[in-house]
Amino acid sequence: MNGEPYENAAIMFLDLNSGQAAGADIDAGGSFTIAEPMHTGTYKAYLAPRSLPPEENGQPIPVSADSAVPEKYWNENTTDIEVEVKEGENSTTIALEK
Repeated sequence: MNGEPYENAAIMFLDLNSGQAAGADIDAGGSFTIAEPMHTGTYKAYLAPRSLPPEENGQPIPVSADSAVPEKYWNENTTDIEVEVKEGENSTTIALEK
């Protein structure tokens, strides 16, 4: 975000035409790896709260969006980030700007 790695979320990809989706938690240093192959196409990229294990007593942990990140990046309908997935291995940098 603003040229610095961001890691306090998961990154989600959604193809609005086909409904195909994928996502992964963002690692320390701002990197992520999608475990399963994605279909080729244009995907909207947006953030979601990181996946968290339940508390020891089995109760869910409330999640919230990081208010330091502009709200538009937390929703597939408002994000302005698009990623083109092509055949083979893909690598992309996603820039978040305040």
